[in-house]
Amino acid sequence: AGAMGEYARSTALVIRLIDPSTRADAISYLADSADNHLFQTVWLALGRWTDSAETIVAVMRARVDAEQKAGKKSNVSVFSFPNALAARGHVKEAASRTAFPGLLAQYAMVGVIPLDSAGRMARSWLAQPGDGLLFAGPLLAAVHDTVSIAAALRKIEAARQHPPPNLPPIAKDFFGYAVASERAYLALARGDSAEALSLFDASPDTAAFGGSGIDDLVHAQLLAARSRVTDAAALLERPPVGFNPAVSPVEVLRALERGRVNERLGNRERAIEGYSLVVRAWRNPDPELQPFVAEARAALARLSAEKASSGESQ
Repeated sequence: AGAMGEYARSTALVIRLIDPSTRADAISYLADSADNHLFQTVWLALGRWTDSAETIVAVMRARVDAEQKAGKKSNVSVFSFPNALAARGHVKEAASRTAFPGLLAQYAMVGVIPLDSAGRMARSWLAQPGDGLLFAGPLLAAVHDTVSIAAALRKIEAARQHPPPNLPPIAKDFFGYAVASERAYLALARGDSAEALSLFDASPDTAAFGGSGIDDLVHAQLLAARSRVTDAAALLERPPVGFNPAVSPVEVLRALERGRVNERLGNRERAIEGYSLVVRAWRNPDPELQPFVAEARAALARLSAEKASSGESQ
């Protein structure tokens, strides 16, 4: 049985986008004529497709251009399009198109936003309402700003002690996780990686509810640095909570770390899977991302050579 109704239309558009002979017309239709539901359905279908033509980037760019000509701006412009760009290594442009702290924190982690600028950006998040408070920790730790992290910790503690009215229980639980996470970043800012690791180990990560992507990566890196490689691999194997319709920069860095720790453990196939995702996602990345890709390519060549050598010796 085939798709029906709206999903038949989106399926037909996906097929047209995959075919080079019909791609241009499909992009034009999605940019100018498709309603929001149809457009989002196609985006969800293709958002994680890492094709060399970067089809979804072309679709998103055309839609954003059409929105700008019409004098309007939707979530596509400030969230979905930056997501699509960053997923394919175009993080500089992505950073110029969004103000979402959850995205900008990841862009800073891959080096596209310089450390000093990232620190200033994180401090600005503390001074205004919004979820920036929850993403400032890793950026402030990177510039060793203990004063600002301590201020963030006090704000989160205050919100936990005196939550807004009608706050659902899930949000109250998350505050407990956020406090534990911020304490770990405060230890990192002080240069105490052992204490930071201990705090991450003890954090109630089941209360993160999908908001721990950056924290999990930092935790795994600390585990690996302390030679707790098996623990790091186990953490990196845990599936993320929720669904992201694009391969986020943190997901790519996580894949790189998964390649590293599994290579150290001798899990060749798992290592290859991790390194391969980096190479597939960031085929033509910004210069700042090239070292990550170069490392993954070198590792894949090394592991392939080891396999060949092993095969010849048998």
